[in-house]
Amino acid sequence: MAHRPYFFSSDSVRLTLTNEEQSAAVEDVVKLLKQDRHVTNWNELFQAVIALSTPPLKIDQENAVAIYHVRTNSVQDLIMAAGRSISGIRFKESDQLVHLIIVIGIPHALNQEYLRVLGSLARSLKEPALFQQLLTTESADEFIDILSQHHE
Repeated sequence: MAHRPYFFSSDSVRLTLTNEEQSAAVEDVVKLLKQDRHVTNWNELFQAVIALSTPPLKIDQENAVAIYHVRTNSVQDLIMAAGRSISGIRFKESDQLVHLIIVIGIPHALNQEYLRVLGSLARSLKEPALFQQLLTTESADEFIDILSQHHE
């Protein structure tokens, strides 16, 4: 088992997103961070994420992942949340259905960590085998473990 990232907990993973509308689904994922101890200004974080217009990352001809990432001083450390929709969510910016929504918040002071995590995550999620594992896992802990194996 890979070392679990300090910025990702099972409380911040929802494997059954039910909203099929883009903005509502993104809101559901960012709300997973509301009780995170590293959030110092919830409203500022929420508004920063919701204001983003992020084109999804294409996995293949049918599937995509949306990564919402903000640098903000409304968090004290790197935080991350994830939501999964098996049926997929139609995003305006994509011809593919979005099955995973990832939200990342990081303070401005951790710029190098931000770039490393975002780059590693984007590269990992483009791997079809990893993407399929994330779609079929049955627990939040397993979801995090799968991502962690590809994130070191």
